[in-house]
Amino acid sequence: MGDHILFDSKAPKATRLSSDGKEEQNPLLAIWLQKDRLVKSLIVATLSLAIRNFTIGLKYARDVWKALEEHFANSSKERARDLLRQLREVKRDEHPTHDAYLQKINMISNELAAIKEPLDDGDKVYWSLNGLGDKYDSFVTPMQRHKNLLSNEKQVFTAHHRRGPYNNHSPRGRGQSRGRGVSCPIGIRVAK
Repeated sequence: MGDHILFDSKAPKATRLSSDGKEEQNPLLAIWLQKDRLVKSLIVATLSLAIRNFTIGLKYARDVWKALEEHFANSSKERARDLLRQLREVKRDEHPTHDAYLQKINMISNELAAIKEPLDDGDKVYWSLNGLGDKYDSFVTPMQRHKNLLSNEKQVFTAHHRRGPYNNHSPRGRGQSRGRGVSCPIGIRVAK
């Protein structure tokens, strides 16, 4: 089945030279066409009616597979953009606990990985910090300045979006948090 959909396989030639040098029908072509029709039927039978419309008029299983790849690749890109937007917008204050907040980030991260757009650990930390909000500035600011953790572009994006383009709050400085903090699953202590 794979040789009909995964590679740009071509049907065998319609004719071949016999051992005596005469041109004859190639028996491999009939076998190949029969297998290809079977593979195409199996693929099309599993599709919903809406998706099946993308396969109308396509002759070979490979053509059907390519059309589906193209259609769903675009959907995956749109989904990845939507998930990244969700990461930008997820905020700690919208969740009852730190764990719920981090679970939401992990859920989005897992969904990105499922569509082959995984986040590395540095990106997960970045997005986790990005949504904490102003009351965590004493924790977030030093973490963002750690060169191995965040790139300069992400630091600029975070500073701009957390405070807003027209809101010129200065960092609060030291001593704002007096609690013991809570442990995060990623090994960082966060002040309550």
